[in-house]
Amino acid sequence: MILLSNINHSDAYQLNSSTPQVNSVNPGNNSIIPKSQAIKLTFSKSIKLNKNSITLKNMDGKLISTNNKVSGKSLILTPVNQLKPGKYYLALGKGAVTDSYKNGNSNYKSCFTISPISLAQMKDGKSRVERFYAVNHRLPNYVSFGSKKIMINDFEKLLTTQNLKLNKTSSVKTYSITRQVGCIAYNISLSNKVVSSTSKCSCGACGDYVYHTSTYKNYCPNCGRYETLVWNPKGVYEGEWTCSYCDCDYCSACGKEKVHNHPKHLIKA
Repeated sequence: MILLSNINHSDAYQLNSSTPQVNSVNPGNNSIIPKSQAIKLTFSKSIKLNKNSITLKNMDGKLISTNNKVSGKSLILTPVNQLKPGKYYLALGKGAVTDSYKNGNSNYKSCFTISPISLAQMKDGKSRVERFYAVNHRLPNYVSFGSKKIMINDFEKLLTTQNLKLNKTSSVKTYSITRQVGCIAYNISLSNKVVSSTSKCSCGACGDYVYHTSTYKNYCPNCGRYETLVWNPKGVYEGEWTCSYCDCDYCSACGKEKVHNHPKHLIKA
């Protein structure tokens, strides 16, 4: 009796010589996932582990330990420890897995990010932080997303996973006042960063009555707000800086808040 095969020699050769190809990976390449999970690669054919050339690294290049196993066409990598938020890079060296004919895979790379927020939220948070910086000349302590708060250092690290970076710039506007009617101070200037004047002490704390040239940050230490200092709205003879938000008055010569025993002083620039 003669048995006829449905597979010709050419088909059999292709079946035996084709290499295992990655059909899918979960998490997907360049994807963002909310928390740590196992990594599953599905190949075009059944595979087996061949050699230890499978690596998972974090953003700093540190090797992450994983437990690797094969099930049919799938290679599953389970991190020994929970992965922290950040970007991770997966690499399979050539021949890391083989089929039953010892045909090995080609080099393969993939990456994914673990983040509690989405890419759209990152971009929204980035815009909000940049607006805050433009007004306050500093970064906020944290960025809010609903009830979730992410510390600014952690938020900046998340941005780098998507090649995003905060624009820490602010325009500087400067105004100068040569003299004010009824005031003996001069060389008065203010910008959104600093205020400056040459004036005599109006609170007595200097212990003299000579001219002092003093420059301070445009920041009110009483209410904690930036860009709120204005020049002498109450027409004090020696001149003073006043917070337009909380109405605190500061001696332009020494920076002291003029209420008796008040502990706050303007911050020298």
